[in-house]
Amino acid sequence: MRRILSLVLCFTFIVAGVTGCANSQQAENKNTQGEESVTAQTSIDASETDKASSGEADTKMVDTIMGPVEIPANPKRIASALIGITGNLVALDAIPVGTATQSGFPNYMKDKLTGSVDLGETESINLEALMELEPDLIIGIESYHKEQYKLLSEIAPTILLKSVSDDWGTLETIAELVGKQDSASVLKKEYDQRSSKIQQSLKDKYPQGAKVAYMRVQGKELQILNPASTYYESLYRDMNWLSASEGVVDFGDGWNATISMEALPQLDMDYIILAIRPDEASQQAYAELKKSAVWQSLAVVKEEKVAIVDANIWFASSDPIALNVRLDNIEDMMLR
Repeated sequence: MRRILSLVLCFTFIVAGVTGCANSQQAENKNTQGEESVTAQTSIDASETDKASSGEADTKMVDTIMGPVEIPANPKRIASALIGITGNLVALDAIPVGTATQSGFPNYMKDKLTGSVDLGETESINLEALMELEPDLIIGIESYHKEQYKLLSEIAPTILLKSVSDDWGTLETIAELVGKQDSASVLKKEYDQRSSKIQQSLKDKYPQGAKVAYMRVQGKELQILNPASTYYESLYRDMNWLSASEGVVDFGDGWNATISMEALPQLDMDYIILAIRPDEASQQAYAELKKSAVWQSLAVVKEEKVAIVDANIWFASSDPIALNVRLDNIEDMMLR
């Protein structure tokens, strides 16, 4: 009977997924460009929950964008419906029993997920596999999972976050849900201390600032990111970086622009950060770029002042593990 129910639910999920396809695509584009912002996502109140004989709450009520939801006070079998949520859970040492992925587990936290089940892509979660895990809490995101909320809630209490683009706001919200507030505070404190130390070292080494070109391989294009955009302005300010594209690239109102091979040597660069996705197409595009005479002629390339970084970390992830990997990349490039 459970097998039949699973298959019926899978069919319902697929139909709902088609309905929400347009919204899902819009959400993906927004996440890639860093355009979303986090609002207050949840409000947790344990005072109204049932009490165990020990006097402590077994459950707690959470006010969410989908209405009040009762969840375990200390969930033990958490399922993540978005890899951006998974990174925060892993950082909090609340390893999910199952997680949606984007073409498999990200390399930077794969070793932490050896006991987790890959539930497939965010937009098309393997519902039968999710049911078999018997989770006691599912955490997803509104833009992807609102259409499937009722279905997911029939499997386990489900919380949909408004967004996951606010680095520490998202961590704090998830920490409240899983009872790891102290761990979140420690992670934030440790990161702030490390980041401040690196920022000061950069200011000491480059009192006038270092000119950094932040680029990515996107398809067959080489793109440069706008240092003045809302998404990267704080990064450039905090790390005492200067624009390397002043007077060369016209970004208009955009956050990025394609740069031609002819314009590349005109950039005034002390360093390059080049973000590349680990997929085969992106790696092939980078291989062709490396072989080009223009690339090889750049002074920063000859001086080995180029950091090749994982685009999944620099663009798609904002959990504490990914943020610390970014600091590693900056240290390796500029301070060692």
